[in-house]
Amino acid sequence: MSDKNNLEDARDKVEDALGEAKDRAEDAAGQVRDAAGQARDKAQDTYNQAKEGSRKYREEIEVEGRQLLDRVKELVQEGNVRRLIIKDENGKYLIEIPLTVGVVAGSILALGAPVMAALGALAALVAHVKIEVVREEDTPKK
Repeated sequence: MSDKNNLEDARDKVEDALGEAKDRAEDAAGQVRDAAGQARDKAQDTYNQAKEGSRKYREEIEVEGRQLLDRVKELVQEGNVRRLIIKDENGKYLIEIPLTVGVVAGSILALGAPVMAALGALAALVAHVKIEVVREEDTPKK
């Protein structure tokens, strides 16, 4: 019986170690995705600036979860917002919402019901979020 108990203990330890390794791998993969997304965004911004003669800049706003929908509506109505990136308190990307120049005309309706539903669900799940706002400012072409 002792050998059987030893085998079961060893199997349990291996399963625990595998579970922990899987969790760490998933965390690392998430960090790599976040870093790759940020690098992609910076590269795209640089390319767009050179191509379009405009300047993009970013700002970060912290809001409570229950204020998320109202703040997103306000930002969309400002008109010069090109992308909204919603992050958790730790800076992990939760959702990215690309906006176009024509969004202002349709206001918040342009975001669509699925995006608004996702934002509503997200607001219910988190206490605090960070909204990274990517704005575009036209610069005179030389």
